[in-house]
Amino acid sequence: MEFTCKKIENCFTNSANFQYALEVRAESFMGAIDDWESIRVNEKLRRPTFIGAFADGIQVKGVLAKNSIRVGYPEDRWEDCKERFEARLSAMDAAKISEGTE
Repeated sequence: MEFTCKKIENCFTNSANFQYALEVRAESFMGAIDDWESIRVNEKLRRPTFIGAFADGIQVKGVLAKNSIRVGYPEDRWEDCKERFEARLSAMDAAKISEGTE
């Protein structure tokens, strides 16, 4: 899947937070991942959201109906985690995700 990435500026020093624009909606992306350590969906909000975490400390947040996600990487090893996460994104098939077959 193709994506664009930009660093999110915030008030915390050494933060490792990035926003990714995806080819698919966040809800489809969330459903295509099968190894979440934890996942929480809040449908009570005006714009339903999800927050997911992987075992390696990567946290992903998104509005279900949007084509973007925010990803937070562990501060002490963010470069390695970012590289692996982006490799995983690149390997995903956007057409299959949209169809619900990946």
